[in-house]
Amino acid sequence: MKTRIISSVVLFPILALMVVIGGNTLVLGLMLISLIGLYEFYNAFSSYKPIRNIGYIFTVLFYLGDFIFKLNSTSYNFILLVIILIIISLTIMVMYYPKYNIIDIMITCFGFLYVSVLFSYIIGVRNLENGNWLVWLVFICAWGNDTFAYFTGVFLGKTKLVPKLSPKKTVEGAIGGIIGSALLAVLYSLIVKMNVELFLSPKGYLIIAFSVALSSTLAIIGDLSASAVKRFTSVKDFGNIIPGHGGILDRFDSVLFTAPAIYTLINFLLK
Repeated sequence: MKTRIISSVVLFPILALMVVIGGNTLVLGLMLISLIGLYEFYNAFSSYKPIRNIGYIFTVLFYLGDFIFKLNSTSYNFILLVIILIIISLTIMVMYYPKYNIIDIMITCFGFLYVSVLFSYIIGVRNLENGNWLVWLVFICAWGNDTFAYFTGVFLGKTKLVPKLSPKKTVEGAIGGIIGSALLAVLYSLIVKMNVELFLSPKGYLIIAFSVALSSTLAIIGDLSASAVKRFTSVKDFGNIIPGHGGILDRFDSVLFTAPAIYTLINFLLK
């Protein structure tokens, strides 16, 4: 626990500085985080042969290109990038067959989408109107949920959520995490309400609470999904770059789901 706390104290200010500055600093910072996360993801599938360099190259292209400013899933440029990734990966499979097979190609492409693209939605939220305040909802969803779920589970947890996948998680803990993160988001809204018009009305509080509650539900799925991948690949942690926490994906597995959820919900509910 002491190591986890020390790592958090060191890690959070760096992350906070990136988010506060935004712009190219956040883009480059998340590109680095995505590359590390993708490295961890491919390492987990070491018994297969993902085409690592292709995933890394397309991650850099995605973050440094115009694609990062068009995160809409219907964006022609983004779809074109994914199509090119698939075609190049399949071409390599054909040229070097049987060194690579379709499973290797699927891991290569899925890793890019799961890690690099989902991480980028932090930038998407940051680039929204009042995004410098709204972006913190992403982390309130992920880490607030994790914290409240842990303590609720310790004191009230009785019913196992998915015992075969995560024996310690309980239904009561999950509910506590969702409610707790929603209340934390409303509290955050009250604190910063003078800076964001959305936070100045009862409707705004309802939008924030609903968005965070739903996103927190997805945070649980994100955490359990990462656990399922680790169980399937027989790894304890994705990495060890963050002492006490494991790897980038171990610490940010929930964020990968809450970032696109907050981006989508805020955009949809404010229309």
